[in-house]
Amino acid sequence: MKHIAILSHPNHAAAIPGIAGMAVDAGLEVVFTSTLDTPPTAGFDARDAGAALVLGGDGTMLRAAQWLGGCDLPLMGFNFGTLGYLASAADAAGFQTALRELATQSHREEKRVMLAPRLQQGADPRAPGTRLPDALNDVVLMRHTGRLAWLECLLDGERVATYACDGLIVATPTGSTAYALSAGGPIVMPQTPALVVCPIGPHTLSSRPLVVHDTARITLRVARARGPLVVSVDGNDTPVEPGDEIVVAKRERPLRILFCSTHNPAQTLREKLGWNRAP
Repeated sequence: MKHIAILSHPNHAAAIPGIAGMAVDAGLEVVFTSTLDTPPTAGFDARDAGAALVLGGDGTMLRAAQWLGGCDLPLMGFNFGTLGYLASAADAAGFQTALRELATQSHREEKRVMLAPRLQQGADPRAPGTRLPDALNDVVLMRHTGRLAWLECLLDGERVATYACDGLIVATPTGSTAYALSAGGPIVMPQTPALVVCPIGPHTLSSRPLVVHDTARITLRVARARGPLVVSVDGNDTPVEPGDEIVVAKRERPLRILFCSTHNPAQTLREKLGWNRAP
C-alpha cells in the first residue's frame, strides 16, 4: 500500500499537514485530503487510494463508514476524540508506527458487518421501500417525545414480541458497545456472526435483549404510538409513522477497518471500558 487519503473531522483539520508529512516520511503518498463536513466526492476517486486515514473520534469513523464504506476503501482511525473505541488504530503516540505498518503491509485488517436498512411506509410488502443510510453501529427506532410507543419485532417474518418501550435497537457487533450497551445489551466481539436486538426502557421486566444470527432479516414495526417517532441510523434521523416498518438486514459487503499489528480486541475492551484496573 503506497497511496492513502486523509479525512478529518473539521475540528482537527489543522492536523492534516502534520499527518501527511509523517506519511510521506514513512514512504506513503497522500493522494487526497478533506474534512468530513461534506461527503468527499468532488475530486476524489476511492480507487486512487489503498486506504483512508480518518482523523477524529468514533463519530468521525461512523461518518466516514457511511460515506465511503460502499467503495470498499479500508479505513484506519487516528484517535483525536475521547473514547476512541472505533478510532483505536492509533493515538498520538502511535501515529508513526501505524504509518510505517501501512507502508510495509504489516498492519491488521478486520471486516466489520454493516447494516442496510429500508423504510417501508405503510407496511406495504409490495412497495420497494426507501433505502436508508448504511449503519456500522446501529439502527434505532425510538420515540421522539416523552410519549410511550408500542413497537413490534419480527425475525425472518415471524413475530417475536410487541414491546411497550421507548425504542428498539438493532446493533452490529461493532455497535454492541455503543447505544445498545447503555440500554443493557451484551458486548459482542467484533468477528462474531451475530446481531443484537435490544429494547430501550421496556415497560416489563421480562423484556431482554436478543442475540440473533447476522443472516436474520429483522423487521421493526410501529404498532401504536402516542407521539412522533424517528428511525436513527448511526445518528441520522428519519421520521416514521404508525404502521411503518424498518427492515434491517446485513449489508452484503462488510467494512474494512485497519489496525496496527499489535491490535487486540480484548485489550481494547480493557482499556476503553476501564476493565484494566488492578484488584
